[in-house]
Amino acid sequence: MKQNKKIDNSTDLAILRTKFDLLISLELQKIYKIKKPNKSTLDYKTTITQLQKQLKNYSIKSKDLKINYLAFCKIRRNYYLKKYNKWVILVVLIVFIIVLAIAIPLSI
Repeated sequence: MKQNKKIDNSTDLAILRTKFDLLISLELQKIYKIKKPNKSTLDYKTTITQLQKQLKNYSIKSKDLKINYLAFCKIRRNYYLKKYNKWVILVVLIVFIIVLAIAIPLSI
């Protein structure tokens, strides 16, 4: 019974490693499609590339794989938040101006 748990755990980590590698490859493909990358995109690209090299060279041990996966998710989330932050602020500002433009004539 105990051997089955160890086999399942190592199998799960192998699946997580391949899934992690696939996600990193997909992120890098998205970044390579960008024609004019800015500084934050280049920093993100170098971080992801280093992570992929460590993953392929097995520098990341199996026990640290989940921690690195969660760190990757956090880095990716922060990158996309910074990327779309100004657009969200712009849309909110435009909606606010439209609401004021409608509300002011109605109150007069």
